Amino acid sequence: MVLCSKRIGGIVILKIAVCDDSDTDVEVLESILDNFRQYAFTYEVYFTAEELLKYVKKHG
Repeated sequence: MVLCSKRIGGIVILKIAVCDDSDTDVEVLESILDNFRQYAFTYEVYFTAEELLKYVKKHG
């Protein structure tokens, strides 16, 4: 899920939310995302939908 994107100059920066209750799946996905660090993005991990919804309600 992409929470938001922001354009800074000619670069679009994505903020990605990873929501999964499996530690193993999250670790695999994080290792994959870490291989793409040359691109402009950040990500946050949420282990429950409630955590993610709380963040979205608080930060938009």
